[in-house]
Amino acid sequence: MAGQFRYTFSKYVTFSDRLEIYPSLVNASDFNLRNEAAILSPIGAGWALKFANILDYNNDPPADVYKTDLLWTLGLQYSF
Repeated sequence: MAGQFRYTFSKYVTFSDRLEIYPSLVNASDFNLRNEAAILSPIGAGWALKFANILDYNNDPPADVYKTDLLWTLGLQYSF
């Protein structure tokens, strides 16, 4: 299952959010989740600056592994 949301605040700032849930086919209470929230700002010629937060969640991880992984990224994005 997945959902996507995008909102343009102005000509120069856009917010996007994508949520994906991967349920287990064996155990209904076991799932993985991934959420990516980002702010995009165009800089010209199809290029944009992207600041994003990526959250990965595993409901039933292996021993000695955290359930939640959080990552912040800053990068360039090209759209065509």
